[in-house]
Amino acid sequence: MKTKKYCLLLLVLMSFLASCSSTQNHNPVTGSELIGGSFSMTDHTGKKVTEKNFQGQYMLVFFGFTSCPSVCPMGLSTMGRVMHKLPKEMEKQIQPIFVTVDPSRDTGKKMKSFMKSFYPRFTGLRGTQKETEDMVFKYRGYYRKVFEDGEEEYLIDHSDIIYLMSKEGKYLGHFSSSNGVENIKNRIIKLLK
Repeated sequence: MKTKKYCLLLLVLMSFLASCSSTQNHNPVTGSELIGGSFSMTDHTGKKVTEKNFQGQYMLVFFGFTSCPSVCPMGLSTMGRVMHKLPKEMEKQIQPIFVTVDPSRDTGKKMKSFMKSFYPRFTGLRGTQKETEDMVFKYRGYYRKVFEDGEEEYLIDHSDIIYLMSKEGKYLGHFSSSNGVENIKNRIIKLLK
């Protein structure tokens, strides 16, 4: 009886695998359409901006918050060091962007102060709670407030992803600080050639 069950299971599995390798003409899924998109935020100077303000420039995008104890300083430091190591002509074409996931505490002034120690050309973006949620969702990011027992203050658990977007705002690739500055720099150079 067990042999029949195994044979039936094997037959079902083989049928499934055969259907996966079908020669039908399917459009490949690359993921580029799944990450990024339109947004409406306010930059750290108080100017309302959308994705259209960055067309014609590559974007390096990171989500975080200024009170972050480790992930955000590491992410922005990595981005800044990568920017400094890129060939000058390539560096000029890339706009590094820091998007706060804590708009209630991160003012434009606070963001500017936080970003300037990592790289001088960072643009900070903040929005309403709804605008922030919308942008994070479109970039397939993650964040949530974390409260300690009985505390009013909170930290934010969030993804550690640096997104590289094309001059048209399309997804090109992503990195983590843990990939290392040299590896990220080399991959950006390869993706932009």
